[in-house]
Amino acid sequence: MPAFEQLHREYAPAGLTVLGVNIQENEQTIQRYGQKLGLTFPLIPDLDRTIARAYGAIAVPSTFLIGRDGRAVALAVGSRRWDSPPARALIEALLAEPVTRRGSR
Repeated sequence: MPAFEQLHREYAPAGLTVLGVNIQENEQTIQRYGQKLGLTFPLIPDLDRTIARAYGAIAVPSTFLIGRDGRAVALAVGSRRWDSPPARALIEALLAEPVTRRGSR
């Protein structure tokens, strides 16, 4: 989570949105956790697993990178080094894509 917070702080001005989705805990517990870690990106509960099902999440943790056009472009199951040079290169490449609007293709 600290790596996601760093990415959020660094790349939010360029358009990166980080969302933490939790399928196990209620909102109060999630917010307490976020405050304890100093997280400033949104943390949301998904107790009915609507979001998890929509993206086909099969394990915890799962991380999805969503392009500017709304397509899922990468999936990582398990923990990853999101502060690594390859991960940053992928994020920067996605942020360099032009902004598209739904229905404009």
